[in-house]
Amino acid sequence: MPSLIAHSMKLFSRTYIRLHPKDADSLVAHLRRSMNHSPIPVMLPKGVSVEPWAEGALRGDRLRVAQPEKVILYLHGGGYVCGRTKTYFNFCSRLARELNAEVLLPAYRLAPEHPFPAAIDDAVAAYEHLLQQGWRPDQITIAGDSAGGGLTLGALLCLRDNGRPMPRCAVLISPFTDVRALAASVRGNDATDYMLGAAMLEVGRNVYAQTPLDAVHPYASPALGDFTGLPPLFITVCDHECLRDDAYAVEAKALAAGVPVTLLSRPDLFHVWPIFAPLLPEAREDLPRMANFIRGAGRNAHLRNNVVALNTAGAATLAAAAPAPAPAARTASAKAGTAKAGTVGAQAPAKSATAADGATSSGAATAAAATAAAATAAAAKKSASAAAPKAGAAASVPAGKAATGKTGKTAASPKPRKAPKTSKAEPATAAGKPVKQDKAGKPAADGKLRPRNLDKSPLAPTKDGAKGKVKKAG
Repeated sequence: MPSLIAHSMKLFSRTYIRLHPKDADSLVAHLRRSMNHSPIPVMLPKGVSVEPWAEGALRGDRLRVAQPEKVILYLHGGGYVCGRTKTYFNFCSRLARELNAEVLLPAYRLAPEHPFPAAIDDAVAAYEHLLQQGWRPDQITIAGDSAGGGLTLGALLCLRDNGRPMPRCAVLISPFTDVRALAASVRGNDATDYMLGAAMLEVGRNVYAQTPLDAVHPYASPALGDFTGLPPLFITVCDHECLRDDAYAVEAKALAAGVPVTLLSRPDLFHVWPIFAPLLPEAREDLPRMANFIRGAGRNAHLRNNVVALNTAGAATLAAAAPAPAPAARTASAKAGTAKAGTVGAQAPAKSATAADGATSSGAATAAAATAAAATAAAAKKSASAAAPKAGAAASVPAGKAATGKTGKTAASPKPRKAPKTSKAEPATAAGKPVKQDKAGKPAADGKLRPRNLDKSPLAPTKDGAKGKVKKAG
């Protein structure tokens, strides 16, 4: 169940932010009136200060700590038409304290006065400014919410295409990644989204990307791009918001490109809920997870497609894949991620097609070697039993081990899977397909498989709450 404060914020959002606009001009005027004047007071934590920032034509704010070790470039949301940096002081200042980091909040140019690609140019310029100030790429994180999340991805694609160094990682909060607003969840979640609505997204689709060609450009709609070479991504989304499928599309694209990705999804909340820290309890819970991801992004570049799904009871369940309205499509994306060839950045290494082919041939060789070894072991056992029948005297070769050569090295390949037990029949759905089961052989309550080795979580919260320990699948 969401908190009482979450319920209150949902009602406030539906009353004062959500709108059925008659045209784009009325939508822009409404958003600027309702979102540029946040009723939440600024409450900076001890040790964090704020100061104005300017670089050339760019303006904004900078949140500072005494001796920062990292820096976050935060791109605010607002549908590319509104938004103020001051709205994010509470959230970003707590990230700054948690990570001992500086946070730069540029006030990038807004549409319709400054359409695409003005915002991209400003975001890239802010990143280049940080490099010129002496920050190393592995010290920089780019983050953003809603349109700022889409802008974060667009800026990453632009930096990659121009041969610029990639930042440490990126954080995307309910990212708006397809400005055409064609995803199924735009209309499918219209009734359950308390802040946005299908009408708002559809009426405003041409305000930022003002031509059909601009709308399908990967810098404007990053969900249409190729993510090869991007740094590790952390995504949050509410399962009941209109932009749910935008987040899922990013996760699938990252997986296909071999980019480390973590998706945190919550039901029954609202668009961009993490930015409402410290007021919202759910945001206070998730901010340490976000901070832990940023800390470990360089160390955990091997992680793939890890999802933290928080159920309606508040207890945590972990799944090996994100929930999605089109499982078949996501399965295809997963297969594409395994087979895709290409060079990924140093922070997101991926296997090449040659390596994948080598693994396949190595697996076949291992299976053949294991079969031959098993036959040899059986013959040895029979001979030993005839000479001196003694339990355990037979020599054996463990399944899945390849025969060693002259070098004494064993071929590196995965163990062949054991045949499933046939004593218990798998329960089937109406379509005749087996349902997922938990360790006890019973269908899992939420339909998701429980991964093992949950005690090896690099993203566990800093403390255990009454609702249980949340850990990341390794």
